[in-house]
Amino acid sequence: MTTTSSRPFTHAPYRVAELDYLHCAVVRLRLLPTTARHLHYRCGQYISLELADGEQRSYSPAAPVSADGAIELHVRLYPDGRFSGLIRNGLAALGSLEVHGPYGDCVWQTPHSTEAPVILLATGTGIAPIKALLLAALAQGCSNPLWLYWGARHADELYAREQFKTLEQQHGNFHFVEVLSPEHVQDRAARQHPQLADAMVYACGLPAMIDAARTLLTGQCGLAEAHFFADAFVTATPSATEGNGTAPARMIHTTFRSPTGNGSLRIASGATLLCGLRTAGVLKGVCGGRQSCGTCRVSLDESDYALLAPISRNEQRLLKALPGADDLDRLACQIVLEPALDGMHFTITAQAI
Repeated sequence: MTTTSSRPFTHAPYRVAELDYLHCAVVRLRLLPTTARHLHYRCGQYISLELADGEQRSYSPAAPVSADGAIELHVRLYPDGRFSGLIRNGLAALGSLEVHGPYGDCVWQTPHSTEAPVILLATGTGIAPIKALLLAALAQGCSNPLWLYWGARHADELYAREQFKTLEQQHGNFHFVEVLSPEHVQDRAARQHPQLADAMVYACGLPAMIDAARTLLTGQCGLAEAHFFADAFVTATPSATEGNGTAPARMIHTTFRSPTGNGSLRIASGATLLCGLRTAGVLKGVCGGRQSCGTCRVSLDESDYALLAPISRNEQRLLKALPGADDLDRLACQIVLEPALDGMHFTITAQAI
Protein backbone atom coordinates (compact mmCIF):
# COMPACT_ATOMS: atom_id res chain seq x y z
CA MET A 1 0.00 0.00 0.00
CA THR A 2 1.27 3.46 -0.85
CA THR A 3 1.18 6.57 1.29
CA THR A 4 0.65 9.18 -1.42
CA SER A 5 -2.02 11.75 -0.54
CA SER A 6 -5.23 11.59 -2.61
CA ARG A 7 -5.58 15.24 -3.60
CA PRO A 8 -6.88 17.39 -5.22
CA PHE A 9 -10.46 16.97 -4.07
CA THR A 10 -13.28 16.35 -6.51
CA HIS A 11 -16.99 15.59 -6.61
CA ALA A 12 -19.39 13.43 -8.60
CA PRO A 13 -23.13 12.60 -8.64
CA TYR A 14 -24.20 9.33 -7.01
CA ARG A 15 -27.45 7.53 -6.19
CA VAL A 16 -28.23 5.20 -3.31
CA ALA A 17 -28.67 1.80 -4.97
CA GLU A 18 -29.08 -0.35 -1.84
CA LEU A 19 -30.22 0.24 1.73
CA ASP A 20 -30.29 -2.45 4.41
CA TYR A 21 -30.21 -2.51 8.21
CA LEU A 22 -27.10 -3.86 9.91
CA HIS A 23 -28.58 -3.06 13.34
CA CYS A 24 -31.74 -1.32 14.47
CA ALA A 25 -29.83 1.99 14.51
CA VAL A 26 -27.28 1.40 11.73
CA VAL A 27 -27.89 1.08 7.99
CA ARG A 28 -25.62 0.14 5.13
CA LEU A 29 -25.88 2.36 2.07
CA ARG A 30 -24.42 1.32 -1.26
CA LEU A 31 -23.90 4.29 -3.57
CA LEU A 32 -23.32 4.05 -7.31
CA PRO A 33 -22.12 6.85 -9.63
CA THR A 34 -24.71 8.15 -12.08
CA THR A 35 -22.11 9.20 -14.67
CA ALA A 36 -18.82 7.80 -15.92
CA ARG A 37 -17.06 9.92 -13.32
CA HIS A 38 -16.56 8.53 -9.83
CA LEU A 39 -14.41 9.18 -6.77
CA HIS A 40 -11.18 7.38 -5.98
CA TYR A 41 -10.28 7.16 -2.32
CA ARG A 42 -7.87 5.37 -0.05
CA CYS A 43 -9.11 3.18 2.77
CA GLY A 44 -9.38 5.24 5.95
CA GLN A 45 -10.32 8.46 4.18
CA TYR A 46 -13.82 9.89 4.26
CA ILE A 47 -16.23 11.53 1.84
CA SER A 48 -18.98 14.12 2.18
CA LEU A 49 -22.54 13.72 0.93
CA GLU A 50 -24.22 16.93 -0.21
CA LEU A 51 -27.97 16.91 0.28
CA ALA A 52 -30.43 18.72 -1.97
CA ASP A 53 -30.34 21.91 0.14
CA GLY A 54 -26.54 22.03 0.23
CA GLU A 55 -26.08 20.55 3.72
CA GLN A 56 -23.29 18.00 4.00
CA ARG A 57 -22.74 14.82 6.01
CA SER A 58 -19.37 13.08 6.25
CA TYR A 59 -18.84 9.31 6.31
CA SER A 60 -15.94 6.92 5.79
CA PRO A 61 -16.33 4.14 3.20
CA ALA A 62 -16.49 0.70 4.79
CA ALA A 63 -14.81 -1.16 1.93
CA PRO A 64 -11.91 -0.60 -0.47
CA VAL A 65 -12.62 1.32 -3.67
CA SER A 66 -14.21 -0.84 -6.39
CA ALA A 67 -13.87 -0.76 -10.16
CA ASP A 68 -17.47 0.38 -10.67
CA GLY A 69 -17.10 3.29 -8.25
CA ALA A 70 -19.50 1.83 -5.66
CA ILE A 71 -19.20 3.24 -2.15
CA GLU A 72 -20.37 1.38 0.96
CA LEU A 73 -21.29 3.50 3.98
CA HIS A 74 -22.41 2.60 7.50
CA VAL A 75 -24.75 5.30 8.81
CA ARG A 76 -25.98 5.57 12.38
CA LEU A 77 -29.60 6.74 12.62
CA TYR A 78 -30.58 9.47 15.07
CA PRO A 79 -34.16 10.16 16.24
CA ASP A 80 -34.20 13.77 15.01
CA GLY A 81 -31.50 13.56 12.35
CA ARG A 82 -32.43 15.08 9.00
CA PHE A 83 -30.47 12.59 6.92
CA SER A 84 -31.67 9.81 9.24
CA GLY A 85 -35.26 10.81 8.42
CA LEU A 86 -34.59 10.59 4.69
CA ILE A 87 -33.06 7.14 5.13
CA ARG A 88 -36.07 5.91 7.11
CA ASN A 89 -38.30 6.97 4.21
CA GLY A 90 -36.44 4.63 1.86
CA LEU A 91 -34.49 4.81 -1.39
CA ALA A 92 -36.96 7.09 -3.18
CA ALA A 93 -36.57 9.81 -0.54
CA LEU A 94 -32.79 9.91 -0.84
CA GLY A 95 -32.67 10.74 -4.55
CA SER A 96 -29.40 11.85 -6.11
CA LEU A 97 -26.50 12.93 -3.91
CA GLU A 98 -23.37 14.87 -4.78
CA VAL A 99 -20.38 13.12 -3.27
CA HIS A 100 -17.29 15.20 -2.42
CA GLY A 101 -13.83 14.01 -1.47
CA PRO A 102 -11.83 12.19 -0.50
CA TYR A 103 -10.56 13.80 2.69
CA GLY A 104 -8.39 12.80 5.63
CA ASP A 105 -4.99 11.21 6.18
CA CYS A 106 -5.91 8.27 8.43
CA VAL A 107 -4.59 5.90 5.77
CA TRP A 108 -2.33 2.85 5.76
CA GLN A 109 1.35 3.39 6.40
CA THR A 110 3.82 0.59 5.72
CA PRO A 111 5.12 -0.83 9.06
CA HIS A 112 8.87 -0.68 9.67
CA SER A 113 9.07 -4.48 9.82
CA THR A 114 6.83 -7.51 9.31
CA GLU A 115 6.99 -8.12 13.07
CA ALA A 116 5.58 -4.72 14.06
CA PRO A 117 2.01 -5.03 15.38
CA VAL A 118 -0.80 -2.99 13.85
CA ILE A 119 -3.48 -2.03 16.38
CA LEU A 120 -6.94 -1.07 15.09
CA LEU A 121 -9.31 0.69 17.51
CA ALA A 122 -12.96 1.44 16.77
CA THR A 123 -16.15 2.41 18.56
CA GLY A 124 -19.61 2.25 17.02
CA THR A 125 -19.74 2.98 13.29
CA GLY A 126 -16.11 4.04 13.52
CA ILE A 127 -15.60 0.42 12.50
CA ALA A 128 -16.38 1.38 8.87
CA PRO A 129 -12.98 2.87 7.85
CA ILE A 130 -11.17 0.40 10.12
CA LYS A 131 -12.89 -2.47 8.28
CA ALA A 132 -11.84 -0.99 4.95
CA LEU A 133 -8.23 -0.70 6.14
CA LEU A 134 -8.26 -4.27 7.44
CA LEU A 135 -9.75 -5.78 4.28
CA ALA A 136 -7.24 -3.98 2.08
CA ALA A 137 -4.31 -5.03 4.27
CA LEU A 138 -5.33 -8.69 4.24
CA ALA A 139 -6.05 -8.65 0.49
CA GLN A 140 -2.56 -7.30 -0.18
CA GLY A 141 -0.90 -9.99 1.90
CA CYS A 142 0.02 -8.05 5.04
CA SER A 143 1.73 -10.52 7.39
CA ASN A 144 2.07 -8.18 10.39
CA PRO A 145 0.16 -9.06 13.55
CA LEU A 146 -3.20 -7.28 13.16
CA TRP A 147 -5.27 -6.64 16.29
CA LEU A 148 -8.79 -5.20 16.01
CA TYR A 149 -10.48 -3.87 19.17
CA TRP A 150 -14.13 -2.90 18.58
CA GLY A 151 -16.10 -1.34 21.42
CA ALA A 152 -19.81 -0.88 22.05
CA ARG A 153 -22.27 -0.64 24.91
CA HIS A 154 -23.99 -3.92 24.06
CA ALA A 155 -22.89 -7.00 22.11
CA ASP A 156 -25.69 -6.68 19.53
CA GLU A 157 -24.21 -3.34 18.41
CA LEU A 158 -21.15 -5.20 17.05
CA TYR A 159 -23.05 -5.84 13.84
CA ALA A 160 -20.05 -7.10 11.81
CA ARG A 161 -18.69 -9.46 14.47
CA GLU A 162 -19.35 -12.63 12.44
CA GLN A 163 -17.41 -11.27 9.48
CA PHE A 164 -14.43 -10.50 11.71
CA LYS A 165 -14.61 -13.92 13.37
CA THR A 166 -14.51 -15.52 9.93
CA LEU A 167 -11.51 -13.40 8.95
CA GLU A 168 -9.82 -14.42 12.19
CA GLN A 169 -10.22 -18.09 11.23
CA GLN A 170 -8.91 -17.46 7.71
CA HIS A 171 -5.86 -15.37 8.65
CA GLY A 172 -3.52 -16.49 11.41
CA ASN A 173 -2.09 -12.99 11.89
CA PHE A 174 -5.47 -11.35 12.54
CA HIS A 175 -7.05 -11.16 16.02
CA PHE A 176 -10.50 -9.76 16.80
CA VAL A 177 -11.33 -8.54 20.32
CA GLU A 178 -14.81 -7.45 21.41
CA VAL A 179 -14.85 -4.74 24.09
CA LEU A 180 -18.11 -3.98 25.90
CA SER A 181 -18.91 -1.03 28.17
CA PRO A 182 -17.77 -0.01 30.74
CA GLU A 183 -14.39 -1.23 29.46
CA HIS A 184 -12.68 0.92 26.80
CA VAL A 185 -10.90 -0.27 23.67
CA GLN A 186 -7.73 1.67 24.43
CA ASP A 187 -7.52 0.20 27.94
CA ARG A 188 -7.83 -3.36 26.67
CA ALA A 189 -5.24 -2.70 23.96
CA ALA A 190 -2.82 -1.17 26.46
CA ARG A 191 -3.12 -4.17 28.80
CA GLN A 192 -2.48 -6.66 26.01
CA HIS A 193 0.25 -4.57 24.34
CA PRO A 194 2.20 -2.76 27.06
CA GLN A 195 5.12 -2.13 24.67
CA LEU A 196 4.15 -0.41 21.40
CA ALA A 197 7.41 1.27 20.41
CA ASP A 198 7.39 -0.36 16.96
CA ALA A 199 3.61 -0.47 16.49
CA MET A 200 1.20 1.42 14.24
CA VAL A 201 -2.19 2.41 15.67
CA TYR A 202 -5.31 3.39 13.73
CA ALA A 203 -8.30 4.70 15.67
CA CYS A 204 -11.76 5.83 14.60
CA GLY A 205 -14.76 6.69 16.72
CA LEU A 206 -15.86 9.26 19.25
CA PRO A 207 -13.45 12.16 19.93
CA ALA A 208 -13.20 11.18 23.61
CA MET A 209 -11.90 7.73 22.65
CA ILE A 210 -9.42 9.19 20.17
CA ASP A 211 -7.99 11.62 22.72
CA ALA A 212 -7.83 8.99 25.48
CA ALA A 213 -6.21 6.42 23.21
CA ARG A 214 -3.55 8.83 21.98
CA THR A 215 -2.69 9.93 25.52
CA LEU A 216 -2.60 6.41 26.95
CA LEU A 217 -0.75 4.60 24.17
CA THR A 218 1.89 7.27 23.61
CA GLY A 219 2.35 8.09 27.28
CA GLN A 220 2.23 4.64 28.83
CA CYS A 221 2.99 2.14 26.07
CA GLY A 222 5.77 3.96 24.21
CA LEU A 223 3.88 4.43 20.94
CA ALA A 224 5.46 7.09 18.74
CA GLU A 225 3.13 10.06 18.24
CA ALA A 226 3.79 9.88 14.49
CA HIS A 227 2.50 6.30 14.46
CA PHE A 228 -0.96 7.19 15.80
CA PHE A 229 -3.45 7.77 12.98
CA ALA A 230 -7.00 8.79 13.77
CA ASP A 231 -10.27 10.27 12.66
CA ALA A 232 -12.84 11.35 15.23
CA PHE A 233 -16.52 11.06 14.33
CA VAL A 234 -18.80 14.06 14.84
CA THR A 235 -22.55 13.82 14.43
CA ALA A 236 -23.73 17.28 13.48
CA THR A 237 -22.82 20.55 11.82
CA PRO A 238 -21.29 23.02 14.30
CA SER A 239 -23.76 25.56 15.58
CA ALA A 240 -23.53 29.29 15.11
CA THR A 241 -22.14 29.65 18.61
CA GLU A 242 -19.64 26.81 18.45
CA GLY A 243 -16.75 27.07 20.82
CA ASN A 244 -18.30 28.19 24.12
CA GLY A 245 -22.09 27.96 23.74
CA THR A 246 -22.62 31.38 25.35
CA ALA A 247 -23.89 34.67 24.03
CA PRO A 248 -21.15 36.59 22.20
CA ALA A 249 -19.73 39.74 23.77
CA ARG A 250 -19.53 41.62 20.48
CA MET A 251 -19.49 41.26 16.71
CA ILE A 252 -16.22 41.06 14.80
CA HIS A 253 -16.02 42.77 11.41
CA THR A 254 -14.09 40.95 8.69
CA THR A 255 -13.48 41.51 4.98
CA PHE A 256 -12.40 38.97 2.41
CA ARG A 257 -11.42 38.32 -1.19
CA SER A 258 -12.48 35.14 -2.99
CA PRO A 259 -12.39 33.69 -6.53
CA THR A 260 -16.06 34.71 -6.91
CA GLY A 261 -15.78 38.23 -5.48
CA ASN A 262 -15.13 40.30 -2.37
CA GLY A 263 -17.30 40.72 0.71
CA SER A 264 -17.54 41.55 4.40
CA LEU A 265 -19.02 39.71 7.37
CA ARG A 266 -19.88 40.46 10.98
CA ILE A 267 -19.29 37.32 13.07
CA ALA A 268 -19.92 36.74 16.77
CA SER A 269 -16.81 36.80 18.93
CA GLY A 270 -16.03 33.37 20.33
CA ALA A 271 -17.16 31.65 17.12
CA THR A 272 -14.76 30.32 14.52
CA LEU A 273 -14.23 32.05 11.23
CA LEU A 274 -15.58 28.97 9.45
CA CYS A 275 -18.79 29.19 11.47
CA GLY A 276 -19.40 32.71 10.15
CA LEU A 277 -18.50 31.79 6.61
CA ARG A 278 -20.82 28.80 6.66
CA THR A 279 -23.70 30.79 8.12
CA ALA A 280 -23.28 33.36 5.34
CA GLY A 281 -23.11 30.63 2.69
CA VAL A 282 -19.59 31.62 1.64
CA LEU A 283 -17.87 28.33 2.61
CA LYS A 284 -19.21 24.90 3.49
CA GLY A 285 -16.20 23.11 4.94
CA VAL A 286 -16.45 19.38 5.38
CA CYS A 287 -14.81 17.83 8.41
CA GLY A 288 -16.44 19.85 11.21
CA GLY A 289 -13.21 21.33 12.51
CA ARG A 290 -11.25 18.07 12.74
CA GLN A 291 -8.32 19.50 10.76
CA SER A 292 -8.49 16.73 8.19
CA CYS A 293 -10.05 18.08 4.98
CA GLY A 294 -8.37 21.42 4.28
CA THR A 295 -11.46 22.79 2.52
CA CYS A 296 -11.61 25.93 4.70
CA ARG A 297 -8.08 27.19 4.02
CA VAL A 298 -7.71 30.98 4.04
CA SER A 299 -4.73 33.28 3.61
CA LEU A 300 -4.29 36.21 6.00
CA ASP A 301 -2.43 39.48 5.98
CA GLU A 302 0.81 39.27 7.96
CA SER A 303 -0.41 41.65 10.69
CA ASP A 304 -3.59 39.62 11.28
CA TYR A 305 -1.74 36.31 11.17
CA ALA A 306 0.49 37.50 14.02
CA LEU A 307 -2.59 37.99 16.24
CA LEU A 308 -3.74 34.37 15.97
CA ALA A 309 -3.12 31.69 18.56
CA PRO A 310 -0.12 29.48 17.67
CA ILE A 311 -0.81 26.88 15.01
CA SER A 312 -1.27 23.31 16.22
CA ARG A 313 0.82 20.42 15.00
CA ASN A 314 -2.17 18.80 13.26
CA GLU A 315 -3.14 21.99 11.44
CA GLN A 316 0.43 22.62 10.37
CA ARG A 317 0.79 19.08 9.03
CA LEU A 318 -2.39 19.34 6.97
CA LEU A 319 -1.50 22.75 5.53
CA LYS A 320 1.89 21.45 4.40
CA ALA A 321 0.13 18.69 2.47
CA LEU A 322 -2.21 21.07 0.62
CA PRO A 323 -1.10 22.24 -2.83
CA GLY A 324 -0.20 25.94 -2.99
CA ALA A 325 -0.28 26.58 0.77
CA ASP A 326 2.08 29.24 2.11
CA ASP A 327 3.29 30.56 5.46
CA LEU A 328 0.32 32.91 5.99
CA ASP A 329 -2.36 30.26 5.45
CA ARG A 330 -4.57 28.91 8.24
CA LEU A 331 -7.71 26.80 8.52
CA ALA A 332 -10.82 28.93 9.12
CA CYS A 333 -12.16 26.23 11.46
CA GLN A 334 -9.20 26.85 13.79
CA ILE A 335 -9.46 30.66 13.88
CA VAL A 336 -11.48 31.73 16.93
CA LEU A 337 -12.61 35.32 16.49
CA GLU A 338 -11.62 37.64 19.33
CA PRO A 339 -11.93 41.43 19.73
CA ALA A 340 -8.28 41.91 18.70
CA LEU A 341 -9.18 40.48 15.27
CA ASP A 342 -11.82 43.14 14.54
CA GLY A 343 -11.17 44.38 11.01
CA MET A 344 -9.37 41.20 9.96
CA HIS A 345 -8.81 40.75 6.23
CA PHE A 346 -8.29 37.40 4.51
CA THR A 347 -8.39 35.65 1.15
CA ILE A 348 -10.38 32.50 0.46
CA THR A 349 -8.29 30.16 -1.68
CA ALA A 350 -9.54 28.66 -4.93
CA GLN A 351 -9.36 25.18 -3.39
CA ALA A 352 -11.69 26.03 -0.49
CA ILE A 353 -15.35 24.99 -0.72
